[in-house]
Amino acid sequence: MSIHYSIAKPYATAIFELAKAQDSLYHWNDFLATLADVVAECKGIISHPELSGETLADTIIAAFKQDIIPEQANLVRLLVSNKRLNICKTIASCFETLFNEDKQAVKVNICSAKPLAKKDLEAIKSALTNQTHKFVEVETSEDPSLIGGMLIRMGDKVIDGSLKGQLQRLREHLKQ
Repeated sequence: MSIHYSIAKPYATAIFELAKAQDSLYHWNDFLATLADVVAECKGIISHPELSGETLADTIIAAFKQDIIPEQANLVRLLVSNKRLNICKTIASCFETLFNEDKQAVKVNICSAKPLAKKDLEAIKSALTNQTHKFVEVETSEDPSLIGGMLIRMGDKVIDGSLKGQLQRLREHLKQ
């Protein structure tokens, strides 16, 4: 577990509880993802020694124009004053995990050697839904080095059904 996670988790938990009480989980999820992107894009400005914390916070808040509520502006000010802007991405990730758990969803990444047919993707999604008893959000990617089959990442679980993985396991078995 990284130090960033240990610091970000309490922020994400507090934000999640507030967002749930306000019935604005989707809005907060979008805001945190955008905040993480804004902070990543402005790393040079953020670390400028002559920029005051107040000016920095106001600049970040202004980037959202009217699409920011007072609690979100307060979060930006808090992160700036505590010098925690560097963990925005981790906060967003922790919040998204809590968000997905709350809506009984799991994010799955399916990596295959070639693009999957829609029918195959739906069959995999259905099987994973039956296995997890949660709504499955699928993200796909391609990696020709897998040769064939697929690699499925679901939270901290990895299902390696790729030809590359099978060949690696066979190689290790033969070395024994």
